[in-house]
Amino acid sequence: WELPLRKEARLPPFSRLIRFITRHKKLDRAERAAEFLTAALRDIVGGGDVTILGPQPAPVRKIREMFRFQILLICATAGGVQRKLFGRMESLVKDTPAEIVVDVDPIHLL
Repeated sequence: WELPLRKEARLPPFSRLIRFITRHKKLDRAERAAEFLTAALRDIVGGGDVTILGPQPAPVRKIREMFRFQILLICATAGGVQRKLFGRMESLVKDTPAEIVVDVDPIHLL
C-alpha cells in the first residue's frame, strides 16, 4: 500500500536520495555551512530532475557535542548528481566551515 505513495512523492525505490549533513560544535557555524552548501548544490545540480530540500536541522539535532543540519537531494539517478559533483566536492569541503557527511540512499534519516 505504501509503494503508490512513494512513487507519487518520488521517494525510493522510485528515485535516489542523497543526504548531506553539516556538523560543527558551534550551532551558527553548522547552520552557516548548511546554507553555503545548499546554495552551492543549487548552482551545481539544481533544477531538472533534482529536488533539494533544506537546509534544516537534522532530526537528531546534536550528537557528541556537534550540531547537525541536513540537506536532502531527491533525484531519478544518483549517477547524474555524482557526475556533476565529481571534481568539485573537494573545493566545496574546503570552503565549508564545518564537517560534511554524505550518505547516498540512507537507511535512516536520524
